[in-house]
Amino acid sequence: MSLNCFSARGAVETESELEAASKLVERAFNRIQKSESKRDRVREAIKDTRAGKTQEMESHLQWLMQQKSRLERELNAVDKQLEEKRMRLKERTV
Repeated sequence: MSLNCFSARGAVETESELEAASKLVERAFNRIQKSESKRDRVREAIKDTRAGKTQEMESHLQWLMQQKSRLERELNAVDKQLEEKRMRLKERTV
């Protein structure tokens, strides 16, 4: 065999090895991209969930504040009624 034959054979083997290595790198890159994509989707889902929970909590807080205000008004009305009844009772006893 001639030197050219060995050289050609070595070049073919090297090219084949490079192609195999390139495919391995490409597969690894694709796996990394997929995992990054999954990570990004998970982060986005977490962000959306937090935003939703925050909105839900703010709405609930607003509702609670309204209930507190309503109850305070009712309590004041009851206090006034009691005070009026107390005054009438005092007037009767005097």
